[in-house]
Amino acid sequence: MGGKRSVQFVLTGFLVLGLVGPLFAKDSLETKLSFSGYYRARGVFLNHYLAGGESADYNLAYFEHRLRLNPELRVGEKAWVRAQIDFPDDQVFGDPGLTAFSETNASSDLSLKVKRAYGEAALPFFGGRISAGRMGFDWGRGILFNSGDRKVDWGDPHYGDNYDQVLVDLRPRGEGSDLHLVAAVSKLSEGDLEYWYDSKNDDLDRYLLAAQYRTDFLKGGLLLAGVHQSSITPGLVPEITEGTQVHRPSTGTDTLTADLHGKIDLVILRMELELIYRYGETKGMPLMNSQVSITYPERYIHQFGWVYEVGLKIDPLEDFALEFGGADGDSAPDDSDLTAFSFDPDYQVSLLLFQEVLRRDREIQSQSLTDALSSNNFGLEPNQLENVKALWEARYQTKGAVTNAFYLKPTFKVRPLDDLTVAFSYLWARARVGIDRFGDGKARYGLGSEFDLGAEYQLAENATLGVQAGYLISGDYFDYQADGSIHKALPAAAIQSRFTINF
Repeated sequence: MGGKRSVQFVLTGFLVLGLVGPLFAKDSLETKLSFSGYYRARGVFLNHYLAGGESADYNLAYFEHRLRLNPELRVGEKAWVRAQIDFPDDQVFGDPGLTAFSETNASSDLSLKVKRAYGEAALPFFGGRISAGRMGFDWGRGILFNSGDRKVDWGDPHYGDNYDQVLVDLRPRGEGSDLHLVAAVSKLSEGDLEYWYDSKNDDLDRYLLAAQYRTDFLKGGLLLAGVHQSSITPGLVPEITEGTQVHRPSTGTDTLTADLHGKIDLVILRMELELIYRYGETKGMPLMNSQVSITYPERYIHQFGWVYEVGLKIDPLEDFALEFGGADGDSAPDDSDLTAFSFDPDYQVSLLLFQEVLRRDREIQSQSLTDALSSNNFGLEPNQLENVKALWEARYQTKGAVTNAFYLKPTFKVRPLDDLTVAFSYLWARARVGIDRFGDGKARYGLGSEFDLGAEYQLAENATLGVQAGYLISGDYFDYQADGSIHKALPAAAIQSRFTINF
């Protein structure tokens, strides 16, 4: 109910400002209210998307839809107020109880959500602008910071990184400058929160500096982002008794991330590279010590992720792209080093492998760990135990992101008709760190090979109808044990239809 009221207030505010504002404005000040956005309806069918075990032979089908409104109020020539409103937000057709967000990418929550609301104004120097409020943030290819606004080849973005933020964008050579210098201070509102942060504690600050050079054929820049969280919410971490002194241990986190991005586009040839390295320390990740106690030791964060793509546009191909990518894994998750890196979940490389199969497999691993806590509470209070469960779940659950993987993906696109685009993609992926599920001393690395085929038809100027299909031959990483023997996971398949109207 609160979400619905907030949307009503935002919409009412925009309408009042748009209609009444000009009556009180100076002669030189004009206001203009405009809307953009889309309506999207998707049909999804999944076959064998649970990787292994007795429940692997499983089908799931559902429809979902989203209406997104992006109102903008322009005040004069140098100020804007913007918002983003979703209703419904990937809500499932019919009975909300038919599917759950934990099992699919569809939400059963029928509600109005104001995801962004912020103001932006021009600065009187360096052609700069200042923005303040809750806003999206995007950088490079979107493997670290992804607003969820960009079109993807396979599937659809569902999340989006939103920040309560103050951002300054300076353009030293004036309004049309090719060079941008950006500084921002923010708190995470909604997005890909790393697992060692306590999501219940809003005392989490991000400081960002970036420099970027942009022209029609060249784009490149470096972004530095530092994040600090002082401590986990009081009461969620057990106190430590040392002699006569009782105190709560420090559980703070500090990280620094460097993101280097470059892109060159020479009409028929393009190349793009993004490299990410994160370094830091945390005491916010709980560790189970020999089934006896839960502690929060100091951990060191070293993580690396990257993507490289080369593309060609040569007749009769509409486009050809060859993409390589990698995200670190963690060979010893309980030691002092945290090395596993995850892409942003809205950076989607295929329909099935990471979006459905690996995501569900990691959720099963997470559930087995949290189930162990149910039989041994380690002397923790109920709220402290739930905090440990939540942090462990966040550590293993991926939301469909690329993690602990190296992959190779060629994609071909052709346009047999003016209004029809056909795409084909092949994905091969291997785990950076293998898994030993059965205690036989054999690490399994193969994530599998996936074939994706899609077609999109332009019904009208702003309306499209599309269908995509994927087939995954699972690798030995997803082998499972039954009846005393090891079995290969069944192939998985997916079909998605999509109807979209942009405005």
